[in-house]
Amino acid sequence: MSDNVLGVHGGRNTIMSDASTTERKQITRLGRRVDQRLFIALSLILGGSHFSLQGQVTSNIRPFYLERGSYHIGTTGQDVMFAHDVVARRGDGATVYITFLKEGPSLRKVILPDTSSTWLVDSVRAKTTWPAGSDEASGVIASVTSPQPDCRVGSRITGRAMVSGQATLQSTNVVDSARRMVFWVAPELGCETLRYQEVIGSDTVVNEVRVIKLVLGNPDSRVFELGNGYEEVLPSELIVKQYRAGGRTNLEREFLGRLAMYDRELVRLPRGAR
Repeated sequence: MSDNVLGVHGGRNTIMSDASTTERKQITRLGRRVDQRLFIALSLILGGSHFSLQGQVTSNIRPFYLERGSYHIGTTGQDVMFAHDVVARRGDGATVYITFLKEGPSLRKVILPDTSSTWLVDSVRAKTTWPAGSDEASGVIASVTSPQPDCRVGSRITGRAMVSGQATLQSTNVVDSARRMVFWVAPELGCETLRYQEVIGSDTVVNEVRVIKLVLGNPDSRVFELGNGYEEVLPSELIVKQYRAGGRTNLEREFLGRLAMYDRELVRLPRGAR
């Protein structure tokens, strides 16, 4: 599957609004020590799609195609996009997340309504097939098929706003005394994040995610392809292949250690017929 099918601008679950406090702090601390490309990828991988059990498919699912850009806000006020991602959803709830680094191939995650999923790096023809029941896929399908009006942010709601024509809830997660993360999530789009800001001090935005493109309706069916004939590998091997194909061979040991938890989850899941 080529990038022109996606309609992407350049070379990139989603930010971390539902990650635990401990996990968010770990990611933030790691982000201070590694470059931004590795930080955003780790955030996307560990945070899942919502940065989001299993429910019944309803007729209220809104299909769409969404592109988001990740920007570093420099001291001069210049915005530099260092990564971006794509979210595509069908009317049956099947959802695709595609993360692009500034350099190197993309990672594509296809999550199906039965909570089975496939992670793919198309450029190296490799994939990881997950049986039904993984934490990530179950969370995504639950948020799509059994949406919560408050997107499970509850007391953290600090405002409401229209973002790219969609009604959103603004929620704030305080990381520490100097840092907070602000999210704008859209209940009618399965609580997808349409905007995110990392704020230092009272009002200094240092990183931001915002919408590049949002189109309502079923996306191109080719983004849901499952990689027939691709090599089957463990999740950690897949991510390493992605980075090495982009020329990054010196990966942080802590980053690799965090990836190994996905290998352990995959081994624990029952393997059923796909």
